[in-house]
Amino acid sequence: MKKIFLFAFAAIVLVLAACSPSNNELTGISLDKTSIEIEVGGTCHLLVIYEPEDAEDIAPGVTWESSRGSVATVSDDGMVTAKALGKATITATCGKFYAECKVEVVKKASNPDNPDNPDNPDNPDNPDNPENPEDVPFSVSPAIILSVGDPYFIDVITEDNARWNATTSVSWLQVVPAEGVGSKKLEVLIESPEDDIRVTSAEITFVCNKKSYVVPVMRWGKKAVFTVNKSSKKVFFSQGNLQYQASTDTWRFAQNQYDFIGEDNKYISSFYSGWIDLFGWGTGYNPTMDTKDPSEYTTFVDWGSNPISNGGNKAGVWRTMTMDEWEYLLSGRTNANKLSGSATVNGVKGCIFLPDEWKLPGGSAFTPNTQDWTTNTYTSSDWEKMEKVGAIFLPAAGYRSGTKLYGLTDEYPSNYWTSTPPTELVYAWPLNITKTGAKMTTAQLCYFGMAVRLVRYYN
Repeated sequence: MKKIFLFAFAAIVLVLAACSPSNNELTGISLDKTSIEIEVGGTCHLLVIYEPEDAEDIAPGVTWESSRGSVATVSDDGMVTAKALGKATITATCGKFYAECKVEVVKKASNPDNPDNPDNPDNPDNPDNPENPEDVPFSVSPAIILSVGDPYFIDVITEDNARWNATTSVSWLQVVPAEGVGSKKLEVLIESPEDDIRVTSAEITFVCNKKSYVVPVMRWGKKAVFTVNKSSKKVFFSQGNLQYQASTDTWRFAQNQYDFIGEDNKYISSFYSGWIDLFGWGTGYNPTMDTKDPSEYTTFVDWGSNPISNGGNKAGVWRTMTMDEWEYLLSGRTNANKLSGSATVNGVKGCIFLPDEWKLPGGSAFTPNTQDWTTNTYTSSDWEKMEKVGAIFLPAAGYRSGTKLYGLTDEYPSNYWTSTPPTELVYAWPLNITKTGAKMTTAQLCYFGMAVRLVRYYN
């Protein structure tokens, strides 16, 4: 995997090399450990090994970085401190060279004599300790994903004497009972709107002993669905393009359907603290990979394999459509030729797809099979009306080759990956977005970074 380094570091390396004998020029670095397992609260000191060894005296300083500071941090001298359960990658950078160590933070081993053990009654983190009565064990289902009318129950698990209450962020969502003492089974009630059939999200917030626990909820209507094969398989679309933040290892959907990252995708790296939304084919477990080596893209891992923070936060709920499914949506379903067209939404170029059943909102217009971006033009408020009848918009988000960006003008088409495997080692099939609409036209190199819009099965 390539890394992005500041030119200043490279310059320092060149200056030092020019002033030093060639026999001790720095040729690389490694770490004394490539993977470690640390208990929560524990530490481990990583050491840099210089190649050759005598190059240490002329090497530039080492910088350290953690991919997930919430899981493990690292000091300026390589001391790793475990913060919370999970996995992280520690990266040491020296000039143009870098080395990594995989870190897994695990639960502390049970030892009642250890004052740091949470099972020890003298430990202030123990909820049974009278000096810390607010820490009460509490758990609730991590996420809820359901359609209107589906019954759903969630379990609150806590101590018998722990009092809690639940509030919701929207009026269409209710929890019964909304408060209680000890463990309970709760019913989730969702109102069925008459006019709003798009994907919508909300939250249930539980409060127990002054601490909050948030449960994401996503609601689908019954009509905003798209048929994708002859067997009448139907899907819902996610609320926006998929995005990823490497520094926190977080996935999310764009807030609006017309949102995309654009130029900032050039900063792609395993420690970039911003967001990216252009991914190499099948890089669900390695989203920051930007190498052009085709052998790195031979296996498809669906991006929906990951928990998506505002998409229910559960792994395996979402998936990527196949080439055949896209082709059926575009040309095989009933009235397909009237259900898509290029457009400009809130100043962003792209393509609109309409659900199987829809009704044009009052005061709105839509022309299918357009030959330019401007025939269908909507402001953000105009687009809200179209969203309420289930319309989907895929922005022309460009594509990436290595760390260079293309397709942000009319010169190149924008593309969305499908899950269909490549017919040859280096090519896979995307959906092309141009001013004349959406098409399955030609396979593209697997290492190209392209946009991703995920779906979920309706039936």
